[in-house]
Amino acid sequence: MPLLMKEADERVAYLTLNRPDRRNALNKELCEQLCSQLVKCAEDESVKVIVIRGAGTAFCGGADVTEMRASSSQADIVAYAERNAHLLKLAPSLRVPVLAALNGPAVGAGAALALACDGIVMAEHATLSFPEIHHGIAPLLVWPSLERHVGRLAAFEILTGDGPITAYQALERRWVNRVVKSEDLQTEVRAWALKIAALSSSALSGMKRIAFASDGCSLEGSLLKAVDAYKNQ
Repeated sequence: MPLLMKEADERVAYLTLNRPDRRNALNKELCEQLCSQLVKCAEDESVKVIVIRGAGTAFCGGADVTEMRASSSQADIVAYAERNAHLLKLAPSLRVPVLAALNGPAVGAGAALALACDGIVMAEHATLSFPEIHHGIAPLLVWPSLERHVGRLAAFEILTGDGPITAYQALERRWVNRVVKSEDLQTEVRAWALKIAALSSSALSGMKRIAFASDGCSLEGSLLKAVDAYKNQ
């Protein structure tokens, strides 16, 4: 069974994280495949919008903790940090818009992945959570993307909070675009993606360039500093 499924429909590419038994946790192979397919889709002139979604009941359970624990060498830890940093800065830098369809919990690096996208639609039962600190883990890679999206004070509150953020809480705070009934998620995301796909390709790519130029450098710099922190652990 493929770790990442790709479908195309009317100029929209759908990338589905396909490790439902592991809540679509980002292991090395899935992370690399997702990065590769994001780039390929963005380079494909027939693709105007990319949608990232999760198979099963979760969007993404974050980094694969089992794999991380098995990576005992410093080189493995640094490689993990570099892979995830690359993924988190990739979506904002692409020429095409990237939407996240949250069908369930988005945890840690999975939540950061969603927030790195240009638009987010959440099923009403979906949640965002960042439990790293509560497990004694410094959220080095999560912080830059979270701060970029919600601001420094809100990022601090989220990371030190004591529970997941519900879909309606996220909507009220304008951290996501839309909340829909679970059974309507895929239909709503597709409809939004098709509306975007009907717009001018050059205008969309120009908008993405300006958006990334506005804060992409600071995001990349913050993620590089996070990778350096892994090297110095």
